[in-house]
Amino acid sequence: VKTCSSGTQALETFLLDPAKYDMVVTDMTMPGISGLELSRQILARRPETPIIMLTGFSEQVNKEIALATGIREFFLKPPNTQQLLLTVRTLLSQ
Repeated sequence: VKTCSSGTQALETFLLDPAKYDMVVTDMTMPGISGLELSRQILARRPETPIIMLTGFSEQVNKEIALATGIREFFLKPPNTQQLLLTVRTLLSQ
C-alpha cells in the first residue's frame, strides 16, 4: 500500500512504475489534480487498472460519470467498510 498526499503526487508515483500497482483507491477532492483527472490519466496509460473512487460530495462527479470514465466502483463517504472490503477483494480477484 502506497499513500500520497495529493493527486499530482499519486499520478507521478503511479507513472514511475504502473505495473507495480494492482489497484488505485482515490478520493475525488485532493490537492493538485482531482481524483477524476487522476483516474483518467491512469486509465489512459494502463486501462486495466481497477480504480475505486470515494467522495463526500461533488458537483463534478457522481456514480454514472465515474463509471463512464472507467472507474470500477464509486462510494459516497463514509463508505460501508464491509462493502468496501468486498469490492476490493472482488476487483483484485478479477
